[in-house]
Amino acid sequence: MLSIRVISTLNINWTHCYDTGNFTADSTYATNRNLLLSSLASNIITVLKSGFYNTTIGQEPDKVYGLALCRGDVSSEDCSSCVNSTSQHIMSTCHSQKEALMWDGDPALCFVHYADHSLFGKLGIDVPINPYYIGNNLTMNLTEFDQIWQPLMENTEKEASMGSSRMKFASQEANLTSIQTIYALMQCTPDLSQSDCYSCLTRCVAEYINCCHGKEGGGVQLPNCVLRWNLYPFYNDKDMTDDELELPSSPPSPLSPPPPPPPPLLSNSTTIKGNGDNITRALIIVIVVPAAVLMILIISISIFFPKRNLKEKITEKIRNGEISSTAASHVVAGKRTANRGSDELATPTNAWVYKERPESGSSCPEKDKFLYAAMSFRNLFVFLSFYMLSIRVISTLATDWTYCYDTRNFTAGSTYATNHNLLLSSLASNITPLPKSGFYNTTIGQEPDQVYGLALCRGDISSEDCSSCVNSTSQHIMSTCHSQKEALMWDGSYEDPSRCFVHYADSSLFGKLVYDPIFLYCIGNNLKSTQNILYSK
Repeated sequence: MLSIRVISTLNINWTHCYDTGNFTADSTYATNRNLLLSSLASNIITVLKSGFYNTTIGQEPDKVYGLALCRGDVSSEDCSSCVNSTSQHIMSTCHSQKEALMWDGDPALCFVHYADHSLFGKLGIDVPINPYYIGNNLTMNLTEFDQIWQPLMENTEKEASMGSSRMKFASQEANLTSIQTIYALMQCTPDLSQSDCYSCLTRCVAEYINCCHGKEGGGVQLPNCVLRWNLYPFYNDKDMTDDELELPSSPPSPLSPPPPPPPPLLSNSTTIKGNGDNITRALIIVIVVPAAVLMILIISISIFFPKRNLKEKITEKIRNGEISSTAASHVVAGKRTANRGSDELATPTNAWVYKERPESGSSCPEKDKFLYAAMSFRNLFVFLSFYMLSIRVISTLATDWTYCYDTRNFTAGSTYATNHNLLLSSLASNITPLPKSGFYNTTIGQEPDQVYGLALCRGDISSEDCSSCVNSTSQHIMSTCHSQKEALMWDGSYEDPSRCFVHYADSSLFGKLVYDPIFLYCIGNNLKSTQNILYSK
């Protein structure tokens, strides 16, 4: 009895790795498969009391199709938990197969199937049949038993196959004796037609009879349907009927691969809010060439100006006083001389250079003028150096632009958050297989947690640079727009602006022209002699 029970349990947890095709580790197909299987558990619970979810991720030839089904009487928590463990098990068991399926639980609590071809609405019959039995041989007359058992199977087949496109599930009972009851459960994936579901279930019954007729219980699992019966109750008393299904079924959704919102990246970017809309106007004018020329001129003066002449001028006798070369060097170094030799750095707002410096009406205007000129020269040098750095930073920000919409938010750990992260993680690997296209759009999940996304690369960059840019942009947008349900980002640099673009939202983006927000930036000088020519053209 113990061995029968163990064997039955092993048969119920049934995994089949197809040998029709393989993929390699770290390939785009491998990435898409893992992302798809990781998305099933969180999305199947959004289809309230339906227990069925199907999806795709990626584009051919790396497109992955997948579905998950939970038994019709289990809770959403048990359903999600079962799908999660089944997905993990199928990833670890079928390492490189492009198609695999698994029924998990006792009995047949959930089912996961993925493939490199469409699974939706197709009756899968090209797998080994896996009938099993539980318990001992029946002690009663088999003819009398079949007179009750056979009609029960037929009625359960009909009820399950007549279910809606949201659920095809039935559980029935029949009295075998005054003290003994037969319990039966049947279910199909709801994407099957009524006739295909009925055919699948009748095959289950036939396969069970051929294998295990005369036993006290058992079942059969196929890629699209399941049969289970026993002489003891094994399912929940309350079945979910169509009236209890709260959400309509949605067609296969292609994935085809909370802190407060952060402040704007650019301080001169203005967001205007009204009627739920955000309008951004950002204008950055960067004058690079004049500042660069001035910078070069100052550096040249500091290098080629004779040091000896400077020192001689510093130590030269000046009317009513003199300053030593040490004090002068402290001035240029930004150190105080007010404390008679202190090496303490001067504060930006209080650069004292000479303690006995006269106030207004000084008798040494030349000295004051010279010393402050020396300090001004150094401050100007530092200021321009910082200004050049600022120009560089601003120009980088100007071409590396993120906008987090603040109209709707999601919470960490939610189904939307999971879909959001999975979608952004799928963009880089799927945009690469599209030669000379550089555009990819996809969705993941079902309403109200469906996420839409797209990525675009500039038409002149390589596929490697495109994938790298989309990957870094996706990572940046995840870390910057922590909880916003919509965000976009143009990524690039000063030398190579606007290399790629990523946009995700909780509403469709495909084929829709969007004008807001707008981001403007300018680089270089004003046009001179060619300006009129350009305008005339």
